[in-house]
Amino acid sequence: MAAYYRCPEEEIEDRFWLKLDKVLYARDATEAQAALKRATETFQMGLLAMWSKKRIKGPLSSESQGKEAKKADSLADMLEKKGDHVRAAAQRKKAEALRAEALALDVSLASLADVEGVR
Repeated sequence: MAAYYRCPEEEIEDRFWLKLDKVLYARDATEAQAALKRATETFQMGLLAMWSKKRIKGPLSSESQGKEAKKADSLADMLEKKGDHVRAAAQRKKAEALRAEALALDVSLASLADVEGVR
């Protein structure tokens, strides 16, 4: 789940690990399942809170990649105005790579929808 939200492990708070420890020390399977459900729900809410506060990037999507590409283009424009053409070219290259990744995500989602009969 942390990988889905692009959350580095060092950003995960100790309180989530403590909740996960309760699963290991459960007396039986039903208690372990309940503890795991509580830990998972708490962790997901924590990830959503960190994402809303912009502490983590959030899920990888074509929209998020498009926004990153737009930011790279804006930075490239600023660098060109300052006369730094080398770094501007690097930012443009980064923007193109991000756009290609966004397009690939769109294509993979579209093909998945075709396979599942959503369309």
